[in-house]
Amino acid sequence: MKQLYPSPTVLTSPAYLLITHGSGDYRSQLALEHLTRLIRMQIESQPDEISYPIVNTATLEFNSVPLHQQILQFAQDALALGSQELQLLPLFLLPGVHVTEDLPRAIAIAQTLIGKKISITQLPCLGTNIDLVKLWQNRLTTIKADAKILISHGTRRLDGNRVVEATAQQLGALTAYCSVSPSLYNRVTMLAKAGCKSIAILPHVLFKGAITDAIASQVTKLQQQLPQVELILEQPLGATVDLAQFIADRIKLA
Repeated sequence: MKQLYPSPTVLTSPAYLLITHGSGDYRSQLALEHLTRLIRMQIESQPDEISYPIVNTATLEFNSVPLHQQILQFAQDALALGSQELQLLPLFLLPGVHVTEDLPRAIAIAQTLIGKKISITQLPCLGTNIDLVKLWQNRLTTIKADAKILISHGTRRLDGNRVVEATAQQLGALTAYCSVSPSLYNRVTMLAKAGCKSIAILPHVLFKGAITDAIASQVTKLQQQLPQVELILEQPLGATVDLAQFIADRIKLA
């Protein structure tokens, strides 16, 4: 857990810990660090703020320190700066097992270890906010295609993909998944048979990494199989100012 925040003398607002899955891919790690810096810049740009919350990151996996210890360490840091509340924002687009089971378990352990000196609470995961769809809508304004597909990793958890389905509906897109049905292959071939000449494919992903590489590989193969159809692969949301502003707004409203 890298310290990406300044050290205010007195902290009166809650501290915030952004939770991600973690990745062995350097692109994802660098994007997360850059996004965190952008979030702090967005928060500190508010002229009416008396004190700024500290914002840091922690990961469920690909970290030598267990998540509950990462939470505990940051809670101790926040407490030392005067904060009495730590809020955790899961930067997950799906409310899967990590969000509903792993993270609450780590929070419970950390809270037990630190006691009642500071409260540790979990905010709803990023993907469940209905306004997030606007970021994808902005991407689509410059894309002309006969059809759109929103592709997500997906989850086998009951109703776990409801967020993706709702987002796709607002985008006027079909859904496809990497881990469950329907697959990208099934969706693209179905649309091709229906006469679509161009298909926009939007990864339901935050950062570049193994998932986006796998999607790109699938798109390349499909394009070779269906040369009569133009497949337009969009980039993931990425560490952009728009995403940072969105998260900063969620923090201010929490």
